[in-house]
Amino acid sequence: MKRLLSILSVVSLLLINIPYTHGENDVPVIITSHGVKRVIKMSQKDAHMLANKLNGLREYIKSGDMKNVNNVAYDLEKYGFNMQKFLDENKSNVACLVVATGNGMIMFTPGVILLYLAQKGFVLPIIIYFIILFATHIIPFRILNPVSYIMISNGGITTVGAGGAWNLETTENESEKIVTVVGFSGITISIPVEKGFVFMLGFAIYVQEGAIFANT
Repeated sequence: MKRLLSILSVVSLLLINIPYTHGENDVPVIITSHGVKRVIKMSQKDAHMLANKLNGLREYIKSGDMKNVNNVAYDLEKYGFNMQKFLDENKSNVACLVVATGNGMIMFTPGVILLYLAQKGFVLPIIIYFIILFATHIIPFRILNPVSYIMISNGGITTVGAGGAWNLETTENESEKIVTVVGFSGITISIPVEKGFVFMLGFAIYVQEGAIFANT
């Protein structure tokens, strides 16, 4: 099952750039907010600067430094990211704030379903996986996102909610960590630099370490 998860991850990473044409030095940054996807192009330098700011945002949230959280969120508005709505401290007791940054990828619901079916013995030809994941990436709307897997290395995940707060960190020399996020609503950002940088910020019904719907 780990082999299939790796295949799905590689295919998803390869598909990130396929639908978009860009210059040799441009980086297509993919932003999905409340299910609506858009792409902005920026230089490699600006893309790295953006990744550093997003990493800093998670560190400030983790340490509870709300002054700097708000400062970074305000600075990120120039990219068209409205993150302030996700940083409201008045949360319900069934939701938690989740923020993740690092090298890796986010596998959305179609990929999770494909992995679950394969675990139950419904293994499809690889071309079918490719077609389904390709369609997932070119469609600009994700109306529902019931479950996602976040695969992170050289980064971490922070959650703050009714169950308290916890952090999951991974260094560059460690294997990637997988976290399941159920009922997510928020913003995700993919920056195709180096090993691929991902960012997730929003509310979730439930978060747990590991791929809870797959034997990995």
